[in-house]
Amino acid sequence: MDERATDPQACIHGASDGSVRLTTAGGTWAWTFLKKNTRKRDLYHDLEVCGYGIEHNNGAPTHEAHSYRMEALGLLSALTFLRTQINWQGKVEWHMDSTAVIDTYKKCRYINSSQWTKQRDKDVWMALRREKKHWRNRVRIHHVESHVDRKKDKDGNLRIPTSIQQMNIVVDKLADYAYDDTS
Repeated sequence: MDERATDPQACIHGASDGSVRLTTAGGTWAWTFLKKNTRKRDLYHDLEVCGYGIEHNNGAPTHEAHSYRMEALGLLSALTFLRTQINWQGKVEWHMDSTAVIDTYKKCRYINSSQWTKQRDKDVWMALRREKKHWRNRVRIHHVESHVDRKKDKDGNLRIPTSIQQMNIVVDKLADYAYDDTS
């Protein structure tokens, strides 16, 4: 990954997810970089370069964590890591299961003042706006169906996740791991 970091034509793939178990306690997020198979274009493998975090609710008991914030934090953490730790100069193809975060990311640099007043999690979105300005048009975010491993097909059988859906399952489990990691 480091050897390709300065190549503006290089493309890195990744996936992120967020988790909230108890809204008054906080939530977690996780991300991983992926290797795309050059022969089978829809086949991905985990590169074992990942990140995760936890946000505790230290505020009023009425403050609640929500999935939208955790999903956005996963994206923010990954983009910040690529920019600051890897100095990635190429393109980014990102995969996540939150259409709300994808939609907000598409328009976040151009939100007018009345829309900004209604925007929740302004701290996260201000940071994502700065990231988007840095990345310009080099980040594309794709929606991935969530929890496919828990869903059944029309015949009542558990569905078999695609490769990218499997990567979403991996980061979902990594976000769950963040609750228990005490290091």
